This record gives sequence, C-alpha cells and structure tokens, in this order.
Amino acid sequence: MQAAITTILQFRPDQPPLDDHVKCVDAESYPDLQDRHCRLLEHLVRMQRATYYALRRASPGSAVGNVVALDATSDCNLFDMARRDLDDEPDIPDAEVAVLEKEAAEVFRRISRRGFDEDGLVDEDRLEGFRIGASVLYAAAHILRRFLDTLRKLDGDGNGLLICFQDDRTTFTGEFVKLYGVTND
Repeated sequence: MQAAITTILQFRPDQPPLDDHVKCVDAESYPDLQDRHCRLLEHLVRMQRATYYALRRASPGSAVGNVVALDATSDCNLFDMARRDLDDEPDIPDAEVAVLEKEAAEVFRRISRRGFDEDGLVDEDRLEGFRIGASVLYAAAHILRRFLDTLRKLDGDGNGLLICFQDDRTTFTGEFVKLYGVTND
C-alpha cells in the first residue's frame, strides 16, 4: 500500500492519497500471499523437474543404478542430491526414479520457452545453464519452503495469518492516517 500511496504523491502531489489506500482496503491478505507463494513453489518444482530431465537426458549411459553421474565435485551438478541428503536416506527406488523421469520429461516438453528443446541438449553452454539453474532452483525452493513452513506455524489453527493481517492492517492504517492526514470519517 505504501508504494501505491508514494506513486500517487509523486504524480499528483496536489491531491491527497486515496482513502482506500490509506486504510489498506485493497491490501492482499496474508493467506492470499501464502497461496501465491505456494503456487510459486509448485512452479519451482516443475522447473526443477525440467532441469533434471535436461541434465539426465544430456548424460545418457552415464548413470550407474539410479544415480545420475554428473561432476560429483560440483554442487551445481548434484541435482538429485539437492532433493535428498543421500547420507541419511536410502537410494531412491528404481520405480520412483522412473516416475520422476516420466514426469520430468512431460514437464520439459510442455515448456515452450527458448532453450527448452530436445535438440539444444547437446549444446554444452546450454547444459551449463541447466547445471547452474539446478542449484539456483534448489536454493530458491529451499528458502520458499522454509518461509511457507513459518507461515504455517504462524497460521496455527487456520486463522492465525488472517488475524495477523487484520492487526497489521489496523496498525498500518493508523500510521498512514498520521503520516498523510487523510480520513473521511
């Protein structure tokens, strides 16, 4: 809401901010933000699968068992290990790997962005982009999962986030009224 108020003040300095902005009427609720971040995490997971497919497809015959044999010294290339801590977890069952590979192939083929084509998977520069992207996708998803876990804890019984939002909106409305002196009450 602050950005909307600032924009109005910059472009129309002779007019006060809209009362709806000052009172945070159109502010996106915390549960709605949580839903948006959940959708973003789903997208990141799809991109992880597409990246897995690209890296797996680029290294045919290099897999031993169900482990993708990439450069084991680089964390960027250990995409599968990014999903699990293999020191603590057993090997992934072959059936699970088959399902993952099938889903990953479907996701990769549905992406119509430049660079997501089967023919390009022979280009080492493009593969390096996928290797780098794998670690970025993992890190972003990890941060987002931690954030969503925190939101779930705050939400508690299912109303916690909404209550926090309502309290914050009341607080911000009071501060905006003090700052901008706008009320229609």
